[in-house]
Amino acid sequence: MAKKQKQAPESIELNMVVETTEGDLGEEDVSKPLVADVIEDQQGRVEKVVVEKGVVFKKKLKIPAERVQSVEAVSGDGQTSGKVMIDVSQAEAKELAPLGDEELSPETEDEETLLEEVEKNIPTVQGLRRMEAAHAVMRERGKDSGLDEAVEKPAPWLPGERPEQATREIEGENALSLTRPASLLRVLGPGFLAGMAGNDSSAVTAYSIDGATNGYGHLWLLLLSTPLYHAVQFACAKIGRITQQGLADILREHYGRWVAMLVTLVLITANIALIAADIVAVGSGLELITGLSWRWFVVPVAALLWYLTVFRSFEAIKKIFIVMSLAFVTYIVTALFSGANWGAVLFQTFVPHVQFSFASISSAVALLGATISPYTMFWQVQGEKEEQRPGTFKQQMRIATLDIASGVISGNAVSYFIIICTSKKPWQN
Repeated sequence: MAKKQKQAPESIELNMVVETTEGDLGEEDVSKPLVADVIEDQQGRVEKVVVEKGVVFKKKLKIPAERVQSVEAVSGDGQTSGKVMIDVSQAEAKELAPLGDEELSPETEDEETLLEEVEKNIPTVQGLRRMEAAHAVMRERGKDSGLDEAVEKPAPWLPGERPEQATREIEGENALSLTRPASLLRVLGPGFLAGMAGNDSSAVTAYSIDGATNGYGHLWLLLLSTPLYHAVQFACAKIGRITQQGLADILREHYGRWVAMLVTLVLITANIALIAADIVAVGSGLELITGLSWRWFVVPVAALLWYLTVFRSFEAIKKIFIVMSLAFVTYIVTALFSGANWGAVLFQTFVPHVQFSFASISSAVALLGATISPYTMFWQVQGEKEEQRPGTFKQQMRIATLDIASGVISGNAVSYFIIICTSKKPWQN
C-alpha cells in the first residue's frame, strides 16, 4: 500500500490558510481557516497546530502535527500567504461542530504487516479462513435483508482485494433494495427540499395572483416547466456531486472573483427579500391563529431560523423541512373540494392558451420565475455536496434523479392546485 508523503511541519507559519484532504473544518464559512498558533514540544519540534476560523462565530481547532500532509511556504513576492494541507477524513469532518474549541485525535497509521501483504496476494491458510469468514458474514447479512442475490453470489473479491471492500460494493449496489418504504424515505434529500422550498410565500402569492387573473389559462406553463426544472436541478446536482464545491466557489474558480461576487451579491439581495417575505407570511399565519399582530412574531421566528441554520446539522434541518412540507397537502385537498371545472382544467393543462396582454405576459413571467428560482440552484449544488449517498457514482446520480424528480413533481403539483384554488373566485360560490 502506498504511504502518504508527509512534509515536516516545521515550516508552518502564522496566518497560513488551512485546507483539508476531505470535508471541511466544521461548517463552511466565508472566512478561511488560518493558522493561529504553533505548539512545540520540549525538543522544539512542532507538536500541534492551532487553527481558527470565523469572524462572529469563531471556531478553534487543535490539530496534531502528524496530520500535516504538506506545507506551501509564503511566496517571495508576498502574493500568497502559504497553505497547510491537513489529513482529515470525511467522517471526522462531519462530526466537527461549527462553533467552539475542539481537538483532533492523533492519526493512526494504517500500515500493513508483511504477513497481511502476503495474505492478500498469495493467500495463506489464515488469509483464506479470514476471507471465508467475511463471506459467511456477508451471506448472513443477505439472508437477514432478504437479498437472495447476495447469498447466491460467490465471494466477489480476488486474492489481491480486501473482503471488506467487496462487501461495501455489494451493500452499495443493494442500498435501495433493503426495505422499500425505508428506501423511498432515504431517497428524499436536497432535490425534494429544493422542489418544495420553491413554494415559499412569494411564490404562493405569484401563483394565487395568476390563478385569480388568468384562471386556468397558465396551467400548461407548469406542465412545460416541469421537465425544464428537473433538467436544471439535475445539472446542479451533478456539478455538486462531481466537484464537491458550492456554486459560488465554482464560479470564482472558472470566471474569477468579480463574477462570483456579483452573483453572490444578487443572490444575497434576493434572499433577503425572500426571507423578509417568508417571515412576514409566518407571522401573518400566526396572527390568524393567536389574534396577535404579526409584528410580535418577526423576532421569534427569525431567531428560530437562525438557531436552526447555525447550530443544527444538515440532516436535522432536512428532516424538519420534509415534515413541514406535508402542510402543502392542504392546497390539494382544498382544490379537490373547490368545485373546479375539471374538464376545463385538463383542457387548459395540455392545450396552450396565449394572450399577449401585459397582465397575462407579466403573470406568466412571474409564474416561471417562481417555479425555477435561482436560489434553489445554489441549494441543490450545496445540498448534493453535503448529502451522503450510498453506492458508486452512477448509483448516487440515479438516487439523485429520483430525489429531484420527487421534489420537482411534488412542488409543481402544489403550484398547480394553488392556481386551481384561486381560479375559483370566492364570489362565484
